Amino acid sequence: MLTAFGPALCDIASFAISKANLARGSMRPFVVINASVLSTGARFPFTQGQFDLLCSDPGSVSVGRAVAASAALPPYFSAITLTSYAGTCGLPVAPLTP
Repeated sequence: MLTAFGPALCDIASFAISKANLARGSMRPFVVINASVLSTGARFPFTQGQFDLLCSDPGSVSVGRAVAASAALPPYFSAITLTSYAGTCGLPVAPLTP
């Protein structure tokens, strides 16, 4: 799936927030791409708040990778794996809930 979305989306954007984007104000669209945690079925939104819980940076994930994760449907399309660094940045570790 990533190979299908990669050329179209992976190289053109990420979830990184630049000072130039912040300077434009709050009148820009806010899009949330959702995926599912395969082990629990829980929703995983690609938002700053969710990445804070993982002690990770959303700027390290391309939009194409997030779209591929939202479209993952085993066995047809493979899942995307994100690494959780929860507990390494001083935030409390949230329990997994289905």
